[in-house]
This record gives sequence, C-alpha cells and structure tokens, in this order.
Amino acid sequence: MDPVNDVENPEADAAPADNGEAGNGEVDKRAVGNTRLTHLRHDGTAQMVDVSNKAQSTREATATATVRSTAEVLSLLGGGELPKGDALAVARIAGIMAAKKTPDLIPLCHPLPIAKVTIDFELDTDAVTIFRHGQDTRRHRGRDGSPDCGDGRGTERVRHDQGRGQARGPDRYQGARQKRRQERGLDPMNMPEPHRHGDATGRKAGVVIASTRAASGVYEDLTGPVIIDWLTEHGFEPFPAMVVPDGAPVGAALRALLSQQPAVIITSGGTGLSPTDATPEQTLPLLDREIPGIMEGIRNAGTAKTPMAMLSRGHAGAAGQTFIVNLPGSPKGVMDGLAVLDPIVGHLCDQLEGSHGH
Repeated sequence: MDPVNDVENPEADAAPADNGEAGNGEVDKRAVGNTRLTHLRHDGTAQMVDVSNKAQSTREATATATVRSTAEVLSLLGGGELPKGDALAVARIAGIMAAKKTPDLIPLCHPLPIAKVTIDFELDTDAVTIFRHGQDTRRHRGRDGSPDCGDGRGTERVRHDQGRGQARGPDRYQGARQKRRQERGLDPMNMPEPHRHGDATGRKAGVVIASTRAASGVYEDLTGPVIIDWLTEHGFEPFPAMVVPDGAPVGAALRALLSQQPAVIITSGGTGLSPTDATPEQTLPLLDREIPGIMEGIRNAGTAKTPMAMLSRGHAGAAGQTFIVNLPGSPKGVMDGLAVLDPIVGHLCDQLEGSHGH
C-alpha cells in the first residue's frame, strides 16, 4: 500500500504507454494531474489520501478578505448601528461556524477536531478587512482524526473564541495586527498563563544565547527577550542575556553565570547538528545530575508541531542548586520549551534548594 497516494500498485496505475503521440508536444493530462493534485489517481479518478503515516504536527492557517463600501456604511458597521443590529458580531459567528464546517466544505478533506479560531476586523475609511486565524493544538492519531486534507497543507482546527475583538468602532480594532502576530507565536507577550507549583519570586536567573551571527551583529537576537520576559513573568530576577558565539564561549558564559549562583540558567541555540553547534557539549560537563524527563517533554512538544524537532539536541539538569536547560534557537522552539517548564519551574527550584517540604 502506498502511504501517500493510497494506490495498491503504483506501477499498474501508471500513465499508459506511448501511443505514438508522445513526440507531438502534448502532455498526458492524467499524469500531470497526479503530479499536482494528490487527490487524483494516475487514471484521473478521485481518491481520499491516506495520511495515517504522516508525522504528528500542529497546523495553522490564516485567511484574509477585504470588503469595500462607503464611509457611511462602514461607520454604521463599526458602531453596530445598522438597522438589523451588529453585523460584525454575526459575521464573527459565521466565520467560526464556517471553520467548523471545513471538512464539509472542502471535498475529500479528513475530519478536523476543531481547536481554536480567531476572527478580527480592521475598519478603514473605505473598507473592512477580515482576518481569520485557525490553529491546531491537538495531535492526530492515525486514520480516524487526521488533521489535514492529505495534500500537506494545513487546515484550521478551531476553538470557539467569540469573545475576542468584540469592541465596536474603528478605534477599537487597532490591535488586530498585534493579535495576529501573537497568534503566530512570535510575540514574547503571547505566553501561556502559568500554572505554578512553587514560587520563583526573587530568585536570580541567567540567559545564554548561542549564536555566532547574533553575537557579531549580523542579525538581532530574537529569543533572548522572549526568555527574559518569561522569567520576569514567573517572578525571577534575570541578569541581562549573554549573546555569545557558538562553541567554547557558551561554556565560559555558563561558568560565569554559575559563579553568581542563579536558580535557573536557560540557553538558546547551538543544539542542532551543524559543525559549530556545541551547546550540549559545553553544558553536560557542568551538570551534577541530568533530568532527562524535561528534555523528553520539550522534544515531544516540538515534534507535535514539526518532525525536525527530533534533530534538536540538548540537556537539562542540575549544577549544584542551579537548574540548566538547553532550548532551541528559534523563537517558536523556545516558546514550546518554556511552555513545558511553566508548571514545574517553581517546584523544581524548591527541590534543588531542599525547600520543597516533602
């Protein structure tokens, strides 16, 4: 069985042999169709693609539409003053319902367990722009709940979220672009609400960013601010992030921070497979005890969204009373790792200090 095209014998289903017309410049349309549309078999008939062997991943999609009208209509629309009521509220509900009906509206689409959707409106003087963003936050489990339409493109899984963007009037929709950035997971303020065991208030924390290019000023460090904000939100008092080149400078930065006896040190970057990626090798000699379950959780969280997370190396463990963890170098990878640490970091610090009360 072909796990992609659901064809028992691809050779038997291949395009017909040359009938003497192959040299006249014409292209067999059935073969072209199968190349471009995975929902078509080689003979041109439809199929529902088998996605049971696809890696578990998080899918998301954003749709944008612009409706133009007069300034008078848009003013009434933004103020909810149309004769039949608040049209934007009705449109928001309609958009959510349409997302829920995705498998019914797209032919041959697999069932979609809906997880989250947001509908936002941005009013200008001559148009209203509609933004719909859907995100998959659940993993598919084989043939009975696959989270896509079989062609590799993500489709929304949606959670009811009618409460967002409810305020009326043109001035009330200015946050739409910021919300979209947050939904993409690129905003350091878009952190999960922490569920804390233990209290990190007043504890020191260090951050090491391993990036040769960021250290040399080729590009801006994007993960340091995310980690600093997360630490601050959890009550830590972080030192300024140390941005250093890959390799030995990472170890030097870790040792310098350890001399300050922080409760936590978080590194970002240098966990891949390139020749210069050496953060795990610089970290391991400093650990007295490893905590493998934390890295297992971080990698599991990453592979739920992309199989490439399996290539990320790293360690988590204790150096005396300091917890050290290696996170990936991408903002999304960092946020996935921080989400894993959310419910445990305070209790973890308590345990390392011997004050957990057990």
